[in-house]
Amino acid sequence: MTLKIAILIPVYNGLNYLKNSLPLIHQQINRIEKFKFHIVVIDDNSNDGTDIWLKTNYPDILVLHGDGSLWWSGGINMGVRHVLADQDYDFVLLWNHDTVCAGNYFSILAEVANKYHAKSMIASKIFFLAEPETIFNMGAFFNPKTGKISLNGYGRKDSDEFSQPVEVDWTGGMGTLIPVEVFQQIGLFDQQNFPQYYGDSDFFLRAKAFGFKLIAIPELKIWNDKSSSGLEHKNKWSLFFRSLSSTKSNRNIVIEYKFLRRHCNSLFFLFFFILRILKYFVSFFKQWFLSLFK
Repeated sequence: MTLKIAILIPVYNGLNYLKNSLPLIHQQINRIEKFKFHIVVIDDNSNDGTDIWLKTNYPDILVLHGDGSLWWSGGINMGVRHVLADQDYDFVLLWNHDTVCAGNYFSILAEVANKYHAKSMIASKIFFLAEPETIFNMGAFFNPKTGKISLNGYGRKDSDEFSQPVEVDWTGGMGTLIPVEVFQQIGLFDQQNFPQYYGDSDFFLRAKAFGFKLIAIPELKIWNDKSSSGLEHKNKWSLFFRSLSSTKSNRNIVIEYKFLRRHCNSLFFLFFFILRILKYFVSFFKQWFLSLFK
């Protein structure tokens, strides 16, 4: 039996990153037996030549087009809707345009997909591209009482401590294998409430509530270029206040509150929510103050 996997890659003006990421995927997937991979790029109205480059270099890749308002969750949802309409796919593999994989990634992925039950989703071990031996995360955990989110292995050097599969609560939207059954049961990513950040964590926590497991596999290694994501305050007051409300920021307090309100089982989370905001303000103020003397 041949299993069919759709690799979903949302992109918006990320051609330079895509040029590094896509060839590593494309050269591996055709060598995997008993698996049929289809790359689906969701181009959200890029103006950096992404569409022309894909047509010229990878005419076999399906490109779906957005109008510039999809953000991450909307882009993934557009790809998932294509998968569900086809009715012939077994898995979806989430990918980011700024992510590169190890040379044996897809052969290991095929082994993992055969090993784990259809009720299991699979997460990768993610490293910082700028520091190839430093872990970004191997899945993440969520405390429903305090609302605390912790990335498994964040900032740690790879070691035997992170050499075994581990069940986690959620993971980011890259290098994550999801059985189509998950979408059929719980629906799509919540692009209305979580268009960019928290869209992934919300989805996986909802899947967990439905009985699906998420297993992080240490042999599935990928590297993420963090320079293309997020909104940094750069010691500027204007950017600091913008980071509290921008969709591009993981510090957006309205979106974070919506996420915590949905997934926390106690109002005790409000105390820690306010405390995190205060810590962020204090951290920024210290950095801003010290920058005055440089």
